[in-house]
Amino acid sequence: DEATNIGNLIIGAAAVFAVVAPMLKLNSSIVKLIIKVDQLTSDINRNEGRITKHGMEIEDLDKRVTNHEYRINQIEKHIEE
Repeated sequence: DEATNIGNLIIGAAAVFAVVAPMLKLNSSIVKLIIKVDQLTSDINRNEGRITKHGMEIEDLDKRVTNHEYRINQIEKHIEE
């Protein structure tokens, strides 16, 4: 009777371990995924700022090129006259 109880206890402990071990592994995986998502979110935010800054620089350069093209055209018209 005592041996049966010990056997049942061992079987119960093994069953609990069989359920708990995968849950702990899943929890660990979830934590790693959360960390990665946080890192990716940070990277995306940083990149959005850089893209916005570069877009503004491109717009400024486009305006400068347009201005220079206008000036060159005016000089060429003056030379042709």
